[in-house]
Amino acid sequence: LTCDSTMNSAKTGSATANVIQIWKKDHDGKWTIYHEEYEVKK
Repeated sequence: LTCDSTMNSAKTGSATANVIQIWKKDHDGKWTIYHEEYEVKK
């Protein structure tokens, strides 16, 4: 899963970020986030 997001901070203001998530199905058949990354663009 990839998506673009906006992050807001009182100190630095707003910045856009690219979010990447890798999901895996566990042995019970439930989906779990296996890996997550954020790339903040200024």
